[in-house]
Amino acid sequence: MRYTKEQLTDVAPTWPQRTLVIMRGPSGSGKSTLAQHIQAVLKESHNRPARLSADFYFYNDDGEYVFDEYELHEAHSWCRREAQKAVEREEPCVIIDNTNMRIEELAPYVRMAWLNGYVVRFVSTSWVDSEEEAKRLVVLNNHQVNKDVILRQMRNWMDIDESFPVTQMAEIIDCCRFADMLFKG
Repeated sequence: MRYTKEQLTDVAPTWPQRTLVIMRGPSGSGKSTLAQHIQAVLKESHNRPARLSADFYFYNDDGEYVFDEYELHEAHSWCRREAQKAVEREEPCVIIDNTNMRIEELAPYVRMAWLNGYVVRFVSTSWVDSEEEAKRLVVLNNHQVNKDVILRQMRNWMDIDESFPVTQMAEIIDCCRFADMLFKG
């Protein structure tokens, strides 16, 4: 669901304990800003929610962001491992701050929530699928993601019916993966 900061201020405190929040949107669209806002809003009621991002993998000991595209797969694996640790510790709220444009990107987190008794909330940023929007997001993103990458992210967007319970969502994701394997193999 697409939220403004004001809406999240009202909605986030109503989320139950054991909520896994999956941020969604292209680079530069405001995911991290909204994730930080959710952290601030939930700080009192959820005792400092855990926020995880593949981007965190690229920060060195001096706090500098040093991106290496060849390490991107490992960065996402690291993020999934850290999220798994957080849900196993039964953190009251875990925020996944990645693009999560395609079902297969968010599927491991949905499965993780399902297996650990978490409710899933999707928080999507507002953006328009256009070249002009991609140019605007190039300027706004903090990690020098170029226009072609942002356009590819936009094209990869997959809508999700958020009304499904996590168990049904996990089943749908499994079916999508199976169908994908059939048609690609």
